[in-house]
Amino acid sequence: MGLFDKFKKSKTNENRENENEKIKLNEINDDKDLFEIVNNNSSSKIRLEAAGKIKDEETLEKIVCGNYEWILRKKALENIFDSSIISSILNNTNEDYLKKQIITTKEIDNKTLEEIGLNDRDSSVRIAAIEKINNNDILYEIIKKEYKIKDIDTSEISLKSIEKITDTNILKAIAKNESCKHLSTRALLKITDNDFLKDIAKTHSNESVRIAAINKISDEKTLKDIGKKDPNSRVRKAALDKIHDKDFLVKNIP
Repeated sequence: MGLFDKFKKSKTNENRENENEKIKLNEINDDKDLFEIVNNNSSSKIRLEAAGKIKDEETLEKIVCGNYEWILRKKALENIFDSSIISSILNNTNEDYLKKQIITTKEIDNKTLEEIGLNDRDSSVRIAAIEKINNNDILYEIIKKEYKIKDIDTSEISLKSIEKITDTNILKAIAKNESCKHLSTRALLKITDNDFLKDIAKTHSNESVRIAAINKISDEKTLKDIGKKDPNSRVRKAALDKIHDKDFLVKNIP
């Protein structure tokens, strides 16, 4: 018998043994016995199937929080629905990938999500929480805290938060901010109040923000006023590019 034949026979025997174990596993429903299989069986497939059959959520929690293969832990997590157990895992783990898995696949209470969105040490975990937060005031707090800590307005956390904000008053407050041009510009994209847009186009200190506002207005009187008076050439050009009055353009374009 050649080496290949021996290997083939060995794999055949192994597959047959796995099939026999699967048949036996189908007859086992006691969670303690299944947990024993998860801990001691040599076949990763059998361990995974055993984990998938366990119903007791405290036992499943031991697998999720234990020193097991990630695929086993994910399988166990799938069958945990008790909110107190889910919160316990979240509060007691330092594993960012486990937190993200829980946040993205499980029902989490709003208070816990908001706490994570505001304070978790890992930005990717915070972003996962922000994806599920709908409280506009909390989202605004996240933006303000992020800016205070990093003194920049282009962090992924801030941009994701403003993407979720729908409250017009909060968007206007962000748009009026004189030191956060990127966030101000993002906020303007979501604002439809023409009078507010015209005011920003005329008075905001940052030329990029003024241009963003100009891009959203069509009132020719306002555009003409900006095209003639704005101190910045880029802003004047942005306004003039939107004006249709040819006589005015002839007189005011250098």
